[in-house]
Amino acid sequence: MAAVTLATLRDRIARQCEELKQVHAQYLGAIDARDAQMMHDQEVRIRKAKADAEKQLMVAKIRASDAITAAVADAASRAKTLISPKLDNPALRVAEYVQLGRFLIDGRKADINDDINMPLIAPLLGHGNIVVIGNNASADGFVRAIITKALQNTEPNQLQLIAYDPLLQNPLAPFSALAEEDQNMVRTVQASSGLGSSLDGILNECRETVQRVGNIMMGVESTLVNYRKKVGMPVEQYTLVTLCDIANKDIREEDYRRIMTLVSEAPRYGISFIIRVLDPRNLPEWCSLDELKSIGTSFDLTRRTPTWNVSDTFPIELEKMSAADALKAVAAVAEKAHSLKLPIVDFNEVQPRHDWGMSTAKGITFALGREGIANAEITIGDERSQKHNILVTGAVGQGKSNLLKVMIYSMCSRYSPDELELYLLDFKDGVTLAPMAPSAKSPAFLPHARILGLQADQNFGFAVLDYMRKEIERRSRLFKQYDVDNIAKYRAKCPNEKLPRIVVIIDEFQMLLNSGNDTLDQDAAKNWKKTYDSDELMAFMSFSRHRRFPAFRLLPHRHRDCSLSFRFVSV
Repeated sequence: MAAVTLATLRDRIARQCEELKQVHAQYLGAIDARDAQMMHDQEVRIRKAKADAEKQLMVAKIRASDAITAAVADAASRAKTLISPKLDNPALRVAEYVQLGRFLIDGRKADINDDINMPLIAPLLGHGNIVVIGNNASADGFVRAIITKALQNTEPNQLQLIAYDPLLQNPLAPFSALAEEDQNMVRTVQASSGLGSSLDGILNECRETVQRVGNIMMGVESTLVNYRKKVGMPVEQYTLVTLCDIANKDIREEDYRRIMTLVSEAPRYGISFIIRVLDPRNLPEWCSLDELKSIGTSFDLTRRTPTWNVSDTFPIELEKMSAADALKAVAAVAEKAHSLKLPIVDFNEVQPRHDWGMSTAKGITFALGREGIANAEITIGDERSQKHNILVTGAVGQGKSNLLKVMIYSMCSRYSPDELELYLLDFKDGVTLAPMAPSAKSPAFLPHARILGLQADQNFGFAVLDYMRKEIERRSRLFKQYDVDNIAKYRAKCPNEKLPRIVVIIDEFQMLLNSGNDTLDQDAAKNWKKTYDSDELMAFMSFSRHRRFPAFRLLPHRHRDCSLSFRFVSV
């Protein structure tokens, strides 16, 4: 074996080192390529994940925007339902809730393109009160808007307005057109004199209304709104009372306590309050602003941006109305009032079927219509009330003559001719009472009618009155023979004797006392006073085209409202 030289060995080692370097470079290149590929793959994955996340975020934003849009639409729909609910009877329409402004929500904060306007709804008639803090034009316009909204969303003639106005600002002036035919629809108590008693009058009237409405509802429903829906017709009216300055110096602490007690219960009986706090800094120590805010929905308009006590999360914008705009709105409400139709109660629905089976010994009872779920009935000639006469008043065409027919046929359906005699005088044209005359063509003929004066004149009326006077004298002598002083006691003592009650009904009564001859008219007045004691007036019934239903007053009690029977059915 040839000897390996040192040079040869050095060359061999050099070649191997070179080969090793090449192999090493190859491995390093493979590693670099792998790392580069891994980095590329990671970047691809990151870009894909980012794209997926952005896509999901976009979908979420779209869904959120759709959800917000749907929520706004749902809120608007709910607001519309609250403000204008669907009713089987439009006569029951009432401003249970009113829209008084809107929420303002910045759409950018919710990542949507448009700003969000949500309706601001406040409970009112039948549900709550409103407190307005502030003494500026904005507060005045806001109060006008509240009243106008209440009128526009309540059936005409179903809402009366009362204001306590110690500062003589006359807040109800734009609404005075509603009082043209019925002054009770709009009333302002001002502080010109007797302030304490004036406020007392408002509070006493509200308290009496709460008691009366509670008696009518008889626990059937807890609110007047629900009770009216249950009976299906208007019962009583709603009242909106505006107290223009709760911190007025003439309001005593005891008045304030009465107000606080009243406002907590009155809404469910149909009375809601708008209470103004002109300057909260001037409240007396016994008057708490927090307590006032708690009695209803309160709005603070003392600062540039108004707030309310329900939420301070979003800014609000309140509606305001000028006096001129309120006048226009009220004119539209008054116009609707002229075209209203009275509710109809069928005659047969309120008359018991006694077929002449009732006795007049203790008095005469007849039905006029409905008062809530009960019949509206009047009794005359009974010993308890000792009221015997009725006066019916009202404008032309408002149903006075029809009411007379309802009264007559109600009495005649209950009592036989042996129990009741009628003396009927018609000083107009005879149309009202003509069907009651004996005639083959008149199924409405009444055997109870002893006298039927159609197109009667004053002399005929005098003769009837004179006959009545003589009959009173005859019966007085008869009673003395049996040691009694009235017909009830006589009938009790002599049950087998016939002595019917007598009812005189006069249509167009004023013509009896107004013939144009002063001498005759004075004689007629004297004869009337001699025959009938005016102090015994039993009921006063008034009719107005601006009232949804007539009112009758049982003296000396306060007036009661009821739906009378206007659909006449022959008996």
